[in-house]
Amino acid sequence: MNIKRQTCSLCNGEGRTGGHECPSCGGKGYIDVIDYEKQIDPFWDKLKLSDEPEF
Repeated sequence: MNIKRQTCSLCNGEGRTGGHECPSCGGKGYIDVIDYEKQIDPFWDKLKLSDEPEF
């Protein structure tokens, strides 16, 4: 699983919004994003619409 850091869009990488810690990134200024392009989850490939439970 590849994780890359992406600049937080809410605080633009500053880590703070309005004098408070940014709620989106927790004051880090970035968020960890899983790189889905390189990882394919075979579990979802096996699922079909008929496998969904009915509520």
